Formats: sequence, structure tokens, C-alpha cells
Amino acid sequence: MIDLSGMVSEGRAEPLYQQIVSALRRRISDGRLRLGTRLPSSRALAQDLGVARSTVVTAYDQLVAEGFAEPRQGAGIFVCDVAPIRPPEVPATPVAAVPPPAPGMLLPGAPDPGVFPARPWARCVSRVA
Repeated sequence: MIDLSGMVSEGRAEPLYQQIVSALRRRISDGRLRLGTRLPSSRALAQDLGVARSTVVTAYDQLVAEGFAEPRQGAGIFVCDVAPIRPPEVPATPVAAVPPPAPGMLLPGAPDPGVFPARPWARCVSRVA
């Protein structure tokens, strides 16, 4: 069984499935999980970690999507023969907020507010109210 004790904790901000992915990815990258090694069944790993099986299934799906593991029909999920080289993670750059439009600035699809008949509109509204 793969020992992930201490690597997965519900008290962390990171989702459980992502903690499992990170722990398995590290073990694959540093050679503790050799290429071609069969990963435990989702039920067995879920029971060992005390998490829902769907959490482990999601983690395995992520490892497969990233190329770290491959499913083999009827045999299980195995560490890939060639672990991918991942590009370094680049921190997300913050997106600047769009400033509010300047007074008198025309917006696409919006009419010029200066041509709106404000006085006749106000008279109509006061009659109805």
C-alpha cells in the first residue's frame, strides 16, 4: 500500500483530491513510485486514507489527465512508463479592474445620455405616480 500518511488532511485549504494528486505526483517524480507500478484500487486507497472513493477517483482521473498514470482495462491504474516533464508553475498575474466610464464617454450599444428627453420623461412619471 502507498503510504500517504501525513500528506492528506481535511484541515488544509487545498481540496483532498488535490492533496492526493500532489502526494502521488511527488512520489512518482522522486522515484518512490517506480514507473509501471500499479496504484492501489480506488476503494482500497479511499479506505486507507479515510476519504470518499469519489475523492480518490477524481485524484486518479487528474493523474491520468496530466500523464502521470494510465488506466489499463481490467488491470487498474499504473504509473506511466514516461513521467511527463511539467513546465514550472507560473503564478497567476492579477487582472486590473476596468475603470468606470468617464462622464460623457460613449459605450458601445448605449445611446448618448445627453439626447434622452429627461424633462418630458419626468412629467410623464409624475402624472402616473
